[in-house]
Amino acid sequence: MTFKIMRRISNPRLFAVHLTEIFSTSDLEEIAAKETQKGPIQGAQTMLSILEKRGPKAYGLFVDVLENSEFHLQDLAVELKNEERKLRGKTGISSVFSHFEHDRNLKLQSRHV
Repeated sequence: MTFKIMRRISNPRLFAVHLTEIFSTSDLEEIAAKETQKGPIQGAQTMLSILEKRGPKAYGLFVDVLENSEFHLQDLAVELKNEERKLRGKTGISSVFSHFEHDRNLKLQSRHV
C-alpha cells in the first residue's frame, strides 16, 4: 500500500503543504529537496516517513487530505480506511503505519533484487 501511495502522489511538495498542521518548515524543505533531487516517489517516501513519526492524529489528517483535496486520491483514502478497520481491532492505529512501513520495505527490497 505504501508504494502505491508513493506512486500516486505525483507532487509530494504540494501535497505536504496541505498538511502544515503536521509538517514544520524544515520538513517541507526536506520533502521538496528530496523530490527535486530524486523525483516524486522519493519525495513521497520522505513525506510518509516523516508523517509516520507524527502519530495517529497525523494519519487522520493525511487521510482527510486524500479525501478532500484536488489530488483526486479519494480511492486511496478508502483503501487506507479499510486497512485501518482491519487492523484496528487487533493492535490499534499505530499498526497501520507499521503495516505500511513493512509493505514499503518489501517493495524496496524487491526492487534491489
